[in-house]
Amino acid sequence: MTEGVVAGLDVGGTKAHVLAVDSGGLTVVDRVVPNRGWTRLSDERRRDALVRLAREHLGGLEVTALVAGVHGSDSAEKQRVLGSGLAETFPRTEVVNDSELILPAGGRSTGTGVVAGTGSSATSTGADGQAITVGGWGWALGDDGGAVALVRDAARAVLQAADALERDLLVSTLLDALDARHPHDLGHLLASSEPTEWAAAASAVFMAAAEGSARAAEVIETNAAALAGLLQVIARRGGDISVVVAGGGVMTGQPSFFSAFRRAVELRHGDDARVTLLTRPPVVGAVALARARMDGSIRPDARRT
Repeated sequence: MTEGVVAGLDVGGTKAHVLAVDSGGLTVVDRVVPNRGWTRLSDERRRDALVRLAREHLGGLEVTALVAGVHGSDSAEKQRVLGSGLAETFPRTEVVNDSELILPAGGRSTGTGVVAGTGSSATSTGADGQAITVGGWGWALGDDGGAVALVRDAARAVLQAADALERDLLVSTLLDALDARHPHDLGHLLASSEPTEWAAAASAVFMAAAEGSARAAEVIETNAAALAGLLQVIARRGGDISVVVAGGGVMTGQPSFFSAFRRAVELRHGDDARVTLLTRPPVVGAVALARARMDGSIRPDARRT
């Protein structure tokens, strides 16, 4: 048995990242695995899936503390349900929203973390030490800036372009990416498939924008602006937006989206908010939080609204 590891999970809509580090800082486990179908699961089934994930990749290790950042865990009640199974297996556990991993992954304890991956959300810490998480809501109602929402909005833009008889490059690019013959096929195609499967088509939106598509550029700018708007909500609730750390697959994988997000933040907040890009995997933040749990510097539920 290997002793004394702290572990972190970053569980998103399409993949999960498991990281465990020993007391000397050496990596013991570092694995990325698919996580398909997550959005269709109930909280109870997600709880069980978290236990299976942790046991499969951390079994045989003496895990002294474990933090899981989970996509869709947007309330304290959800976090309690999702973490209840892990608590039966590991001595110190905590489930947080995946956007809570961004700041500690960037080496910061104050500011706001914004994640744009499969979905999106933002988290800061209020003066009382409680986490303030806004946005998210799932692809049907929100998750602006996430890959699924970008494809959702791009599909709408394609249909609008088709109605207007516009020859915008986004039309052919998105149809090819989704293997659709006609814009009118998009409604049925997206309604009958797993939303997280759309995420791979988000790259088509950026490809079209880079080649001059006005429709694609508008989708990107609108989503970036909506994500930047979350900072206003956080500020009104007493969160710290002086430093904004942006992470997630869309932010790190699509430089044009990060640039659009940064411009939108600067337009609203000027020098009051400094935006930086996370260059390490968010799961590093889960390990940092787990280590803080082990050291007793954060209490269970102290970070939650």
